[in-house]
Amino acid sequence: MMYAMGLILGGLSLIAKRINQLTLLIQILLLFITDTLTKTSPSSAISCIIPLTVGNDIARKSVSNIAISYNEWLMLILVSMLWFVVGSVVFGMSSRYARKNGLLGTY
Repeated sequence: MMYAMGLILGGLSLIAKRINQLTLLIQILLLFITDTLTKTSPSSAISCIIPLTVGNDIARKSVSNIAISYNEWLMLILVSMLWFVVGSVVFGMSSRYARKNGLLGTY
């Protein structure tokens, strides 16, 4: 699910090299936005476009023996595929930029 965000951050690290603080900030924001720490109802619109939120909801329902609708599975699959495509494109663009400007051999 979150493979695409890893690709995006990997692409940024090819260019910027030192993104440790940005990565930590994104992780902390995701904990709150995706309802990982606490369940808020209803979920905001921005949290629905992050696959981790939908995955958390499905996992909670599965553990609680609540039926999971096909729409929720479909939403998880579609959002995950969208993020994967975006992550792959961003990583590819970053990789090409880093190779073109000679950033891969330096730190």
